[in-house]
Amino acid sequence: MLHQKWSLVNKYLQPFIVLVCCAVLVRLNVLQMLNVSITHDETGYRLTDSYLDLMQNKFASANNHILHSLFRKFFIENFADNLFFLRLDSLLAQLVFLLYSYKTAVFTFENRWMQLFAFIALNIISPLIFEFWGLSRGYALALSFLMMSVFYLLRYLAAGRYVFLILSLSGAILSVYSNFSFINYFVSVIGAIFMHRMMFYRSLVNFKSMVGEAAITISSGIVLSALIITPLVNVYGNGELQFLGSTGFAADTITSLTKEGILIANGDKPLLDFLVNAMIVITWLAGIYWTTLLVIAFKHGGQVEKAVRWGVVLYLLYVIPVISVVMQFRLFHINYLIDRTALFFIPLFLVHFIYCVRFAFRKVAVVSGVFFAAILVILTYNFVTNLTSNSTRLWWYSVDDIAVLSRMDSDEADKQKQINVWVSWMHEPPFIYDINHFFKGRFVLLNGKREGMDTTYDYYYVPSTETDRVPLSYARIEGYVGGGFILYRKK
Repeated sequence: MLHQKWSLVNKYLQPFIVLVCCAVLVRLNVLQMLNVSITHDETGYRLTDSYLDLMQNKFASANNHILHSLFRKFFIENFADNLFFLRLDSLLAQLVFLLYSYKTAVFTFENRWMQLFAFIALNIISPLIFEFWGLSRGYALALSFLMMSVFYLLRYLAAGRYVFLILSLSGAILSVYSNFSFINYFVSVIGAIFMHRMMFYRSLVNFKSMVGEAAITISSGIVLSALIITPLVNVYGNGELQFLGSTGFAADTITSLTKEGILIANGDKPLLDFLVNAMIVITWLAGIYWTTLLVIAFKHGGQVEKAVRWGVVLYLLYVIPVISVVMQFRLFHINYLIDRTALFFIPLFLVHFIYCVRFAFRKVAVVSGVFFAAILVILTYNFVTNLTSNSTRLWWYSVDDIAVLSRMDSDEADKQKQINVWVSWMHEPPFIYDINHFFKGRFVLLNGKREGMDTTYDYYYVPSTETDRVPLSYARIEGYVGGGFILYRKK
């Protein structure tokens, strides 16, 4: 009787916890969508851009994440030009990611609590990823389509049905169309499928399925090329890919992902170095582990079990992009991806890591259970302590933009007068957006690109490192962003 009651609890408790987690995460995201003021790289929307202009990326901007730009244009023009609709597709992307991260966890693991752990871990491992669920950028869409692609790839490996392969590659294509850096993931899907075929299905009996698989993968490459060649060439030709890393994959990509993506708080350097080195060691050990299992299976002429094949494919999904990024730098001098441009590594690494540890300790499940419970505690603490509803990590300097504009507006007694303001280059785009939407006609924005500082401005809003440039005829009013920026007014 007691066993039956526990079975019922076990059956319904996990889905209930999943629903609660989804509700909490979505609510937190909506709060940040509404409370975080516009950030520098969200301000690229222009009414004059047609759908075709966006698809061709004629203005050659790396901030034009095409699929996101198309959705954003549709929502703004058909509903309302405000922050919610500006960022709505990212909220929808979060819902898709929640769905497919759960479906992937359920499909990959039989144990209900492992499914729950994998689902929660995928959704809270990176506070930076969570921020992008509520920002007007293409990373949210790209991550959601990546998760969908991973799920259908596993379905294809399990069932061999072409519809799942088509869905997986479609997800990979849409992820790239949402953000060009995800082309490394698309390459990894093609590479993993090819390697899987060559290693595990080499006989002529499978010739027909091999031809069908090849036709679908080649067609997907043609479709993706047709979609991105023109806009990608424009971006590359405009030098938009230079603002990345040029030191090395570990120093640039892994370190920035660990610091900004996972340890979003500025932790101490020894801890950062430990985590970076741990990820490198884990990758090498996992490669040795899967290779050893394959060698043993091939040596004895036996069939490689499904669980091992899945592990190899999940490993390839995040190792092939490593090779791709390194080779792009060495062959074409395309700089290494950093922080937000390399976010796809986080879910790919995590899915494989959980799978690998669980498989390696499958005969002593209590070991992996305790290990994952400890990790979940750490991830939850890191996520909660770095959670914020009014600012972002990468565009931290915009947290007080509305407060600054409101202060200047309220301080000026003459409400008919236009206020002249000098701001630094980093504040120019968000200030223009905020002025046009909330203080229409109230301010004249004069940006920091003008040579020198003179007394033609009513206010200066400057970084604390540039206060010595402000003329003596201006008085300090207040510091913002923790004292990082200072507002001055003409005496």
